Amino acid sequence: MALQPRTFPLSAVLAAIVVAALTLAACGGSGSPTASASGGPTKAAPTGFQWIGLPADHIWLAVPDSWAALNLNSMSVTQAMARLKLTGQTAADMRNAVEQLRSAGGFLAVDTASVATSPSKFATNLNFFCTPASIPLGPGAASAIISTTESLYPKTGAQIISDNQVISTTSVAIVRIVANLPISPGVTAHELQFVTLTSRGKICYTSFSTDRPAEFFPQFVKMAATIQLN
Repeated sequence: MALQPRTFPLSAVLAAIVVAALTLAACGGSGSPTASASGGPTKAAPTGFQWIGLPADHIWLAVPDSWAALNLNSMSVTQAMARLKLTGQTAADMRNAVEQLRSAGGFLAVDTASVATSPSKFATNLNFFCTPASIPLGPGAASAIISTTESLYPKTGAQIISDNQVISTTSVAIVRIVANLPISPGVTAHELQFVTLTSRGKICYTSFSTDRPAEFFPQFVKMAATIQLN
């Protein structure tokens, strides 16, 4: 979707949904996720962070307390927009993204304060959802995710910077993807995405997006490292 300058970057959200609809989805940390017998995270979130999760898919992630965290499975689009408190074209574009992600049963977290300091009025964000997996766990799972990513991402207008296996076992496979997504003339969304194939037959996307990767990618990595499966 082509966007004009000073709007919320939908490309990251829509690209993830497009790829998921065709085959895959993502989520993963820098190591093997921790399982919980009780159905929730196994420990308290890091200081200054809050847990968000999709209980039906048994996956959790910690995001900053200052971010607006929206479980789109439990609220309407109107309620979500009221929580975000965005205005103008940024709000109009965000509403479209919320509608798309809600239809995928996902979670959206937005650093609403980032809009004010972004030259392009970009709302740094993450989207988070799971779909039934079409790829079995086992040898070759991570390679299949990478192959499909390399085939499908260019169709969204994205440039893949890197894609590599983080872990691949009989219980989980995780792939890390870095991509650039042009969203308007002179403005690029930089995406860090983790794709997780779980032992419960799900493949989940966690897609982090910003226009300032040097500033936000370290924070994205910290958030991704908290992902837990149970």
